[in-house]
Amino acid sequence: MAAVIESIGRRIGDHPLTVGGFSMGGLVTRYALAKLETDGIEHQAQLYYSWDSPHTGA
Repeated sequence: MAAVIESIGRRIGDHPLTVGGFSMGGLVTRYALAKLETDGIEHQAQLYYSWDSPHTGA
């Protein structure tokens, strides 16, 4: 969550973010975006990707 919020602060312009991760990082990113939405914090992510992430378990 901190990385997404920091990215919003550091970017130049107002282009939407692309966030994601590989393996466990894909799960962490998914949960972080869901938590931001649940808490009512705008994550400004337009695209989420994951590669080789165990979304249905290992």
